[in-house]
Order: sequence, then structure tokens, then C-alpha cells
Amino acid sequence: MTAAQLLSSIEISCRYLKKLQLFCDSTHKIKELSPSKYSDEYYQTFHDNDYNKTFVIASQNRDYDILLKDGSFFQFTARSETDIHYSFFPCIEQTLSFDQYFEEYATEDNVDYLEQEYEMYLSTDRERNFPCPIRYDLALSEYTEVLHPCAHIHVGINTDIRIACDKVLKPEAFVDWVVKNMYKNEWDALYQSDERIKQYVLKLKEQGECLSSDKFTSNERKVLHIT
Repeated sequence: MTAAQLLSSIEISCRYLKKLQLFCDSTHKIKELSPSKYSDEYYQTFHDNDYNKTFVIASQNRDYDILLKDGSFFQFTARSETDIHYSFFPCIEQTLSFDQYFEEYATEDNVDYLEQEYEMYLSTDRERNFPCPIRYDLALSEYTEVLHPCAHIHVGINTDIRIACDKVLKPEAFVDWVVKNMYKNEWDALYQSDERIKQYVLKLKEQGECLSSDKFTSNERKVLHIT
């Protein structure tokens, strides 16, 4: 998949997330694919295997491409057409969006300064989540038949979960898969109410380019995988 195709798909993902009312922000980094777009501080904490610390540093440094309303974020990088990585970092705390906060706490007495109250809420300790990061990798240089699939999905923190995939996924397909599994209420509601979105979702999988037989062999097709 070319850099232009990747960048276009990321932009489409932003529009899709806005439809889901999950989108908060995107950074200038969305126009870049090199891993060097993220800070050295982020990579130092990432290799320490401390998810909470990594999440905080990435959030502070805006080491993300797409930020969601609950503080979770997506990253998209590519060194080449055979070295592509998408990541989803779920928020480490349960955070209400401003609309959710308004609906729950707004009264006639505080409506004029509710934004200030919300800022205070964001700066206080909140209930911790049990985050489950998700990553899609296309890594031809690391490929070993069956043992290390060329394309695969990682799930969780400090696990050996590596689910084989027989396709080169677009960012859109990864974003949709994450949202469907991590934001079920929002995804279900949009899928059921918007016929155009329904048709869009149902075509995402077929947009993925199938790996050739030398990158996903007959033996690998016999093992349970995402197809």
C-alpha cells in the first residue's frame, strides 16, 4: 500500500470517527508516516513496557495522529510498503466527554461556568480503566511461516497474542474493527441508523489487499486467522 493510499485512508478514518461522535482532534503528524514523528521521550517509555507511563507521555507530547473524546488515540506509521503499523491506545482513566459531563451535571445554577468545572474535572483523579491496546503490524522483514505471520494483530499488554491476518489492511479497516469492539454502543447505533455507513462498513474488508502465497502460505491458511 502506497503512502498516498495510507494518508488518504487516515483522513477518511477521521470523518468516520466524527460520524460516530468519537473524534476529538488530529495533529499535524497525520500527514506524516515516519515513526520519527513521535518524540524520543515516547519511545524511551514505550520500551520500558510501562503502559500507563507511555500513555501519559504520548498524551502530553501529542504523540498521536487521531485523538478520541475519551482520551484514547490512534497512531499510524510506515517505513515502507511492507513495514506498516497501526496502534490504538485506550485511555487509562474513565473520562466523560464534555457533552456527557453536561448531560449529567448541568443545572440552571452552574450552566454558565460548567466549562470551568469540566476543566477541573479533567485535572482530578478518576476511576482507572483496565486498558487493552490493539496493534496491527505488516512486517515482512520479521516474517517466519506460522511462527510470526507477516500481517498480524496484537491484543493486550505484555502478552504474546499475535493473531494472523491474510490481508494488508487500510487504516479505515483497523479503525472500524477497533471501534466495533471497543465502542460497541456508538458503533451499533450508527450501523443501525445510517444506511450509507452500513454499506461503507460492509465493504471495508474487501478493500484489503490479500497477501501473496509466499507471505501467507497454505500451512498458515490451515491455522485459525483473520481473513
